[in-house]
Amino acid sequence: AVLLAAYHFNNRLSRVVPEIGEIRGRGDGEGGVECDVRLTVDAYDTRSDPLEAVRAFLLSADDDGDGVVGYRRNRRRRGRRRRRQRRLTDSDANSADTHVNATDVRPSAPHPQPVGIVGPWRSVSAVPLSEIAAASAQSRGGIPILSHGAQSSDLDNKDSHPLFGRTIPGTSTLARGAADYFLDVLGVKHIAVLYVDDSYGYAYRRSFET
Repeated sequence: AVLLAAYHFNNRLSRVVPEIGEIRGRGDGEGGVECDVRLTVDAYDTRSDPLEAVRAFLLSADDDGDGVVGYRRNRRRRGRRRRRQRRLTDSDANSADTHVNATDVRPSAPHPQPVGIVGPWRSVSAVPLSEIAAASAQSRGGIPILSHGAQSSDLDNKDSHPLFGRTIPGTSTLARGAADYFLDVLGVKHIAVLYVDDSYGYAYRRSFET
């Protein structure tokens, strides 16, 4: 869905979203909304693992080291240091030094920094990723996240997750609806809550109890 949306936006296709047809580039005449933006998309499989989600974000963001921790740049430096140590074990040390210096000054390939994140689907990954993304790239005001599946009410805390949004109800709404159904429709007043041992499960249990 994300790739299709980016394709429609970049090609100004209005079959799904009619408003896209009103976008025009600079110098394309009058009328409509002027916009020369083109979207690029990087896809990462986090395997529903919060550590993988954070790692993928750090690898994709802040390539110049100005954001969270300069993770990508530091990773390149560590790689160069290991290569330098291996080369210095060669018999021709002078040749190795020359080659290492050439490698150190070689510019890295340009990598666009993300301006937004779609996902992750699970709350256990969305909670830490939202906090890190909001704190990153402070000069740009952080990176917003839009999730289609993370429902934990912990993400409603705008002090910790100021740039998080979702397209579905949170656990507080779901739990309230379930509690009302048990009480008002079934007449049940004593309920056992079975929950998953993660941020979604804890949030659902708390919402149900309150």
